[in-house]
Amino acid sequence: MRTYFWDRYRIHSRAKKDAKMNLPKVEYDGKEGRISFTEQSLENGCNRDINQLVKVWKDKENEVLRDMGTFSSSVKGSIKRYAEKLKDYKTKYGHDAGPDPKSGHSFWTWVFIILCLLIEASLNAAAFRMLRDSALNTWMIALSLSISITFLAHYWGKLLKSRDKVMFETISTIGIPIVAVIIAYFVGAARMNSAISRGIDSASIKVSFAIFIIVNLVAFLMTVYTSYKHSPIFPRLQQPYNEFKRRRRQYHNRIESLQKSLNETIAGIKDKIMVAEFYRQEYQRINQLVRAANGVESPKYFSNKESWKINATIPEELDKYMHVANPTQNYMKDLEASHKEITECRALFAKVEG
Repeated sequence: MRTYFWDRYRIHSRAKKDAKMNLPKVEYDGKEGRISFTEQSLENGCNRDINQLVKVWKDKENEVLRDMGTFSSSVKGSIKRYAEKLKDYKTKYGHDAGPDPKSGHSFWTWVFIILCLLIEASLNAAAFRMLRDSALNTWMIALSLSISITFLAHYWGKLLKSRDKVMFETISTIGIPIVAVIIAYFVGAARMNSAISRGIDSASIKVSFAIFIIVNLVAFLMTVYTSYKHSPIFPRLQQPYNEFKRRRRQYHNRIESLQKSLNETIAGIKDKIMVAEFYRQEYQRINQLVRAANGVESPKYFSNKESWKINATIPEELDKYMHVANPTQNYMKDLEASHKEITECRALFAKVEG
């Protein structure tokens, strides 16, 4: 806002000064440079700004298009690996076999799992505290047990849903709950024996052990359910699919960056022209007012309704998009016609998605 008022003040001051000097001259017709120095400066400044915007746009376009040349080969490799893996899975597991587009643990899923871990650790510590052990030992055992149980539950939930398990994972599916029960039981039993040796009453020991078992069982089952719900059915197929999705996202990001750069450049040019034309209009208005007050005739071209128009120099490669209804659509058609890698990548993605 401060820049606007300062520039407007300078234009008004210059218009008054030129009017007192009878500039621009009355015989000036506004053609072939026959305008005031101030108006010519506005036009030159506007064209300099336009050239800078065009340079930034071309640099961005060249950068993305250069990257597209190497990116297309990476896309072909990712699509080939995913397509071959998908074909193998459909042959082995049936026609309905495929990746899960919505698989993966969200931020809130991880928050829930960590919350279960912390609650379990806190309740474990409360159960062990009833056995009157030191605070350090109580929290160390509670945390290590909670982390172990939560990790085993998370991994077990993923294995339960997986259909492409290898031998080790099949054995782990059976062994994990056994290991979890053994860990919980022996840790609880060891603490109970320690409490008995210190002469703690049997009622406190039983309550402590019951709380310990119930809390760990609930936390284990909740973590198993959460991991099962958000895990893919075919995790080994999910890996090349996620790579395919990453490449597709990168491709669309590049296309969107080209379109965004074009739109920003067009908007920037129109804004520069609008501002320059506004200041030129203000210059002519103030110049005429001062001349009229002094009884001096104004230049002939001031009477022209479009005398305030700026003769902007816009490169033809950009100017053809300035006045169409959908510049990005026309722009992408031209790019696809001259850069086959864009069309090839889009066709490959469409083929796999179909």
